[in-house]
Amino acid sequence: MKKVFLFIIALLPLAFTVSCLFLFAVIGHAQQTRQLNFGEQGKKVQLKAIWRSSWEYKTDPMTFGLLHDPVIRTAWDVSDEQFQQINTLLTSFATRAETRKIDEDAEALDKLIDHSAANPDEETMQKFLELSERSGVRNAKYITEAVDLTLTPEQQQKIKESQLANMAELPIIFPSMFDALAQTDAQRREMEQIKKELEPELEEILECMASAEIELRHQIGEIHSEQQEQNKTLTPADELSKKLKATDPVLKKLFEESQSRNKVFTTKFKIKMFDVLTDEQWDRFQKLVDDPPEHTKAFGKKLKEQRGESEKSGEWAPGPNSWKPGDPIPEGYRQQRSEGRFPRNVQSE
Repeated sequence: MKKVFLFIIALLPLAFTVSCLFLFAVIGHAQQTRQLNFGEQGKKVQLKAIWRSSWEYKTDPMTFGLLHDPVIRTAWDVSDEQFQQINTLLTSFATRAETRKIDEDAEALDKLIDHSAANPDEETMQKFLELSERSGVRNAKYITEAVDLTLTPEQQQKIKESQLANMAELPIIFPSMFDALAQTDAQRREMEQIKKELEPELEEILECMASAEIELRHQIGEIHSEQQEQNKTLTPADELSKKLKATDPVLKKLFEESQSRNKVFTTKFKIKMFDVLTDEQWDRFQKLVDDPPEHTKAFGKKLKEQRGESEKSGEWAPGPNSWKPGDPIPEGYRQQRSEGRFPRNVQSE
């Protein structure tokens, strides 16, 4: 366990952290199935902090994970030079006073930990978890800052359109995606109120997702350890992830439960947001769904690939009032909207 704390809060490699978050995000966990060790408890808190930032920040950290894929960079017109610039910024952020302070606090706390014990005392553990959360918040903050400093407004617009058109496929909904529809200040205030109302449910989902992430990493780590002992080539983590989700009955059940819970939450949030859109914004949104531009199609395809879904034969042909599984617009809402049966519509200030 020695020096595990410093490993937990390390700023880099952020690319690995966020990419893994996106890869494993679609699994949920109603409760932890085993006692987490010291390092796992810290990592769980850190992951929840990063995920929570996707709900709070203008630019979600998941964008950074996706930018590692050249296909997605091409779809969003992000150059390789820009991607390198983001990584360079992240490296430079490691020298900031905020990072140094967290590292110093980590070193000081590490000296107080009894590394021979399974877990430290309650007070030390609490300090450890608080520092782990600070690390997660910092990582998310640095990622969003690097992306915002590098990408143009046009590129950001493509990203948000991609998220908006594919929100039903996302592991967690990003409220900032609605900026693609040019929200007014009044609408943003309304959205903040909606977010506040749903925060307790969000925390439950974050707990499920983080618990499952840790459990999945544990199982992958066990397999890798066994392969190392047998001098075998390590199976890639993403390959093991897909296999475990398909063959392990516990993880498979947790995946199905998580999908169900997250669908209910996402549907509740987006319908509340749909009710806030003006008629013009609603028309723009429907067009994104019914006649998606190429960059949103590429993004949707990548999401399905990361979920491990194979391409189905034939292509879905949308109609003016059609709905399909995975459509961001819940069945029946279009008709209700067209008939004016929705609570309110924030038009302006």
